[in-house]
Amino acid sequence: MNHVRSTLDLYAAVLRESGSALRRSGYAVGVLALFFVVFTAASGALTALDGGGLASGLALGLLRAGGVGWYLALIAIAVRQRRSVRLDDVQERVGHHLWDVITIGFIFWIAEMLLLPFLQGSLWVVIAVASVVFNPAPELIYQGRSTGLELLADAARFMQSNWPEWLGLHLLAWAGLTAWAAFAYGTVSPATGLFAAQMFGPFFGFIMAGGYAWALLGSSLAGVLSFVGLLAFVHWFMIARGLLYARLATSSRRGRAWQSRM
Repeated sequence: MNHVRSTLDLYAAVLRESGSALRRSGYAVGVLALFFVVFTAASGALTALDGGGLASGLALGLLRAGGVGWYLALIAIAVRQRRSVRLDDVQERVGHHLWDVITIGFIFWIAEMLLLPFLQGSLWVVIAVASVVFNPAPELIYQGRSTGLELLADAARFMQSNWPEWLGLHLLAWAGLTAWAAFAYGTVSPATGLFAAQMFGPFFGFIMAGGYAWALLGSSLAGVLSFVGLLAFVHWFMIARGLLYARLATSSRRGRAWQSRM
């Protein structure tokens, strides 16, 4: 019972802090929106040049990795430095964490190429499992010191020690994304769960949050509202994740239970 109480106290503290951090990081939400515009334009232009070949795929992958690293660097200001994100920060953080993100993406790409001949239609199961096992990878990129395979190993160790508290808060995100997907798709399916799993984790789906809304609902009023709402929700939850990771990484379950009795 003490562990349950301490976990609820932990969530309450994180949610309180996330409100303040959200107000400090408006520019980071703008980066998510800007990235959608830039990526969409670049995708159209590059596809027109080589028909969606290897060159355009590599260029878009590099652009996506740059967007992920840029956004995480801005999140770090609100979560770790606990100050407002300034316009200067937006300009100065371009290129941050680029190679960390590229390395993670390359590892998963190699794994997919090796497993695809054996798994084929079941590859989605592996993706879902990897999304859970290595879920804190984004937070380790800007709060940890490891890279590549070591970073993924650290993410797995963190999950082994903290999975109840970490995944408990994610039920909130899962419920929110499921409700949005039910509205956008008109139904809830296994694809909805995979969509939610890849949004917050080592596949960095959060960087294309606006793209999901726009691709499904377009420029209608529902599409515009969904675009803005989904970006805001994803950004808020990325902040909450960062704050939760910082607390879990620097405390123990027993210590939190003891503090809750004070």
